[in-house]
This record gives sequence, structure tokens and C-alpha cells, in this order.
Amino acid sequence: MPFSIQPGTSTGQLLPPPQWVYIYRPRRLKRPKDGRVFQVPRQKSAMRDARVILNRLRQECIGLTSFAQTDYILRVLRLICPFIFEELLLHCCCDMGWRVVRSSYTHDGGIDGTFFDEDGAKFLIQAKRYSGEIEPEHLLAFSDVVWRDKDAIAGIFMHTGTTCAKGHFIEQNLSNISILEGCGLREFVLQ
Repeated sequence: MPFSIQPGTSTGQLLPPPQWVYIYRPRRLKRPKDGRVFQVPRQKSAMRDARVILNRLRQECIGLTSFAQTDYILRVLRLICPFIFEELLLHCCCDMGWRVVRSSYTHDGGIDGTFFDEDGAKFLIQAKRYSGEIEPEHLLAFSDVVWRDKDAIAGIFMHTGTTCAKGHFIEQNLSNISILEGCGLREFVLQ
């Protein structure tokens, strides 16, 4: 029986992930190649799965407290395939009316996607499925990629983990990147 969340769930209670999310988990390769341990899905199937997950999250979060929504969304996003996670974030950008340019899943140079806002400004996206703290080195590497792209206004580092004090310090002192996590990521997904 699939797990369902009841409205008014206690804010101190951790919610188990729903059963349906397990079919979207990354598939391990029997023989890892080129440093990859997960199978790379076809882009069309990843886009389709991301839309299904996004619609399901939006539907199941209706009536939940904001704390329960954040916890539920982060638990789901941490379990799904990283490539589907990237596609889900790009679908959110499309839903906001922004034009999206998708990157290849592998050898993308540190860019998981690009979007152009209403004014035509270019933003780069880096998506990471963390369960713990983010690595400050990943922020610095992403900032370097954004600086090298002459057309990009800024980069958005979206992740499911937590940002350490050093990560916040980097974000405050580098004007070309922003971090989207936790409640901000919830609002982005549910918009």
C-alpha cells in the first residue's frame, strides 16, 4: 500500500519516502565504465519521468504544512536518478515561462542546463543530489564555469543537501552564483 501523508503532520516527524519513487531510482551498471556507476537514461524518457514526478509532487503536497512539503520533496528528490533530477528542475524553469537549453548528461562541462528569463538574460544551472553538506569546492568550480561563459549573467547551484558556513561565505563573496536549497527549492518546485 503506498504511503500517503495526512495534512497537519507534526513538524517534528520525519516522513518516509513514498513507495512510487523507488521506480525512478538510478540504475547501477554491472560493469562501471569511464568512472560512471549509473546507467545514463535516454533524454526523452528522463524528461517524461521528470514531468510525472513533478506533477505527482505538486499534487501530493497540497494541504501539507510548508515544513512537511520541504521534507517530502527533499526525500523524493534525493532518491530519484540524478539525470531525472536535472530534468525536473528544467521543467520547473519551463513552467515559469523561461526558455530552456538542455545539456548532455555526461561531459557537460559542469553545466546541467541553461535558461533564459523574460528579459533574455542567460543563467546556468548546476544540480546536485546531496544528502549531507555540499562541498565548497563544487561551488568554486561552478563559479569558475560561470565566469568563463561570457554571456551568462549568473549561475544557480540547486541542491538537496545543506549548505555549510563556508558555502554561504562563498555565495556571499562571489557575485555570479546563487544557492537554491531547502525551502527555496520547495518553492521553486511547487510554483
